[in-house]
Amino acid sequence: MKILIYMIYFLIFTFCYFILNKKLSNRWVLMGYPLFFVLSLYPAFLFSRHLISEIGEEDASEWVKLILFALAMFTLFNFFYGIINLMVNGQKNFHETYNSSNLNKGSVKLFRDNENGIKNAAHFFFYTGGVILYAIVIYQSKI
Repeated sequence: MKILIYMIYFLIFTFCYFILNKKLSNRWVLMGYPLFFVLSLYPAFLFSRHLISEIGEEDASEWVKLILFALAMFTLFNFFYGIINLMVNGQKNFHETYNSSNLNKGSVKLFRDNENGIKNAAHFFFYTGGVILYAIVIYQSKI
């Protein structure tokens, strides 16, 4: 059961991180995921009330904990996807606006030439963190 739960999280997280986030504008990534988290709290609360009546409070608390951790990690790591894009694009725009005389020199040239590589490395770092952290949460659960 733990493997099934993890695979569902892994597939949804991977789809959103690598496919959906590339299609959405950065504004929607930064506003949409926190809004999704806030809007999903009340349905999670209702689901927890239903689970308590069906399987008991102790088992229901483990399920609700897994659901809330999944929502929180999903939101947090996808939000940082947008933060990474915002930071790298901000630095690039700063240099193009205020440092145009040095665009083809030293570290600024290296940064501009490798902008996508920097983004991809940071995105992969946060993606790996999201995948491993939820695996730890599921492994530690008592389901």
